[in-house]
Amino acid sequence: MFVRVLQIIAIVVIAFAILLFIILLPLLSRLLKKLNKSLSAGRPAIAREMSTSLGEMKAAQDQIESVAVYTDSVESGMKAAISAADRAVGFLESNAFQVGLPALIWVLFLTISIFRVLKPRNVKKKVTVIPPPSWESESE
Repeated sequence: MFVRVLQIIAIVVIAFAILLFIILLPLLSRLLKKLNKSLSAGRPAIAREMSTSLGEMKAAQDQIESVAVYTDSVESGMKAAISAADRAVGFLESNAFQVGLPALIWVLFLTISIFRVLKPRNVKKKVTVIPPPSWESESE
């Protein structure tokens, strides 16, 4: 008995759903046609916007790639600068520099002092005054 009641209810629901779909489907098709017409009127504008957006995205991608290339070159330059600074600091901390620089300075001082001692000194000559022609004319 209970199964019979459920079958009757299912048949009524199916019949009601069929009637509802008979009414709703034509309304839905009219709405979809109106929507399609309104969208088709704006399709060229949407297509232009999409193509410009894609072009802008491509330009942005190219800029991102160029920034990546510049970043890589800057990174390699920084690594080279850091390695050069490491080598310079290593040389400054080395015994060759720590002992060699003072020795070089003393050798230069010694060389300069030897050249100054060996260099003949110029003896200042007495300056003879040459009178201008106006003085000669006055004396005559």
